[in-house]
Amino acid sequence: SGKSTDGAVPADMAAAVNSARSVTLSGDADTLAGISDMLERADVACRNLQVDVPFHSAKMDPLEAELLESLHGIRPRAASVPLFSTVTGRAVAGPELDARYWFRNVRQPVLFADAIGEQIRAGHKLFLEIGAHPILRNDLAECLKENGASGTVLSSLRRRLPERATLLG
Repeated sequence: SGKSTDGAVPADMAAAVNSARSVTLSGDADTLAGISDMLERADVACRNLQVDVPFHSAKMDPLEAELLESLHGIRPRAASVPLFSTVTGRAVAGPELDARYWFRNVRQPVLFADAIGEQIRAGHKLFLEIGAHPILRNDLAECLKENGASGTVLSSLRRRLPERATLLG
């Protein structure tokens, strides 16, 4: 991830837009290496993520039929709490979370910044990142700032620290 490149990166390679300054790309390794070189020459902070699967890219297309078939029986229902989708970048009611939605979830870019922006505009100002290590904490803080809001960002766990004590802290 790194700073936005103002259109210098092909839009179809955006795998996640976490904030205005943090975008993750996914796709062909050689193309990504070329983009990384370009960003480094332009002194734009970037790093390669060590992942085995290029989610949120065209590389997921061959899995579409199998995923849709495996999820054909799900019956989504209305959400009982507010639900904001990183697929659509906005609030969702729940019934639209069918098999096609979940394929879009692995294929389309993650619209994290849009979904967080919607939450902030809905009045949410406290965010808890649940995971093994806080990865999106800075992006959440940036989204608050981008939306002219103050708020609190908490994390649940930290790598190599005692889980119970960290969570309770």
